[in-house]
Amino acid sequence: MAHTFSLTFRSTPSILPSYARIVFGRKEPVVPDGVELPRLEAVLTYFKPSRQRVEAYRAVCGGTPSEYLPIAYPHVLATPVQLALLSSRAFPVRLMGLIHLRNHIRQIRPLRVDEAGSIRTWLEGRRDTDRGQEFDVHTEVLIDGTPVWTETCVFMARRLT
Repeated sequence: MAHTFSLTFRSTPSILPSYARIVFGRKEPVVPDGVELPRLEAVLTYFKPSRQRVEAYRAVCGGTPSEYLPIAYPHVLATPVQLALLSSRAFPVRLMGLIHLRNHIRQIRPLRVDEAGSIRTWLEGRRDTDRGQEFDVHTEVLIDGTPVWTETCVFMARRLT
């Protein structure tokens, strides 16, 4: 197995540097033959949802007021961490053109709006398919070190032939 590339954030990373690397970065459309993808991981050591932002999310996406986060809201919290990881120098594939195929979310227990925790996201390896290469980006939200929500996002880099 290849080495591990890790990022740690004490607060939510800004998405602007990630977008700049995504737009202006020069990377391959797929992982070149013979290149082993390292294990990539990133941790946000602390987050606490903003009640105002949660309610704005509910206003746009629907939902009734609640003391609990909507089931997909942790994805919103994790997106800046995921983007920082995928736009890092360690991920060899360009993000422009990457296709989001599917998500699988598992809520182990509801998260309260006022709960603080951490987020861990990681990617290792790839699957070669007839259409390109698939990557699984795993994410978990932890409260007091215990996973309470998990997600797997599957992305595909199309093979240009």
